[in-house]
Amino acid sequence: MTTRIMSLIIFLSSSNVAKKRNTRFQAESLKARLL
Repeated sequence: MTTRIMSLIIFLSSSNVAKKRNTRFQAESLKARLL
C-alpha cells in the first residue's frame, strides 16, 4: 500500500511540475485520507 501511495504522489508531482504547491497539498490530503 505504501509503495502505491508513494508512486501516486511521485506521478502527481511529476505530471504537475508547474503546480508544485497544489501537488504538495493534494499529496498531503491524500496521505491524510489513506492513513
